[in-house]
Amino acid sequence: MQMPSVAPPSAIQFAEEIILAAARTARLPARNLIAIVGEYLKENPDPWAQWELAALEGDTVKPVIETRSGLSLSTGEAAEMLKRTTQTICNMVERNELIAYPEIHGRGWRFPRWQFAHGTVHEWVAPIIAAYGHNGWGLLDFLTVPRVVNGESFTYLERLKSPDPEAIDEARAAASRSNPD
Repeated sequence: MQMPSVAPPSAIQFAEEIILAAARTARLPARNLIAIVGEYLKENPDPWAQWELAALEGDTVKPVIETRSGLSLSTGEAAEMLKRTTQTICNMVERNELIAYPEIHGRGWRFPRWQFAHGTVHEWVAPIIAAYGHNGWGLLDFLTVPRVVNGESFTYLERLKSPDPEAIDEARAAASRSNPD
């Protein structure tokens, strides 16, 4: 895919200054600016604009996903819980042994609290990561989004926490079908 032609830097800078001045003058809330950019991107047939729109929409939904997931731990807190070093925790993320997602603001990882039990990691964590792939935000959303099948409301996270051994296989199969990789 070829990059779209872009205006010269001076024209882009001028446009950015005008937009910023208008936003300040009108005292537009950030959500309005995001909505305006979203509308612009929706009207733009350029494939790169569609990628930018998807990223923008993904960033706006991250707080919802994080809230739905519940408590999370920092790298240091996860290390303390597992009685490991922070480097070991980072290595575990690289080896797909822990579910982690980037901090919304700032740097570092967040670890959903529900993947830990009694100072260990639940046995289903690594198989779920292997089936879905390690897109932290996507996996978090996959596990916590409410679903309704045959009139039954559930999340895959609820299924994984259940004592039913078939629930793990069911969640792993669904994760494999949903794998974005």
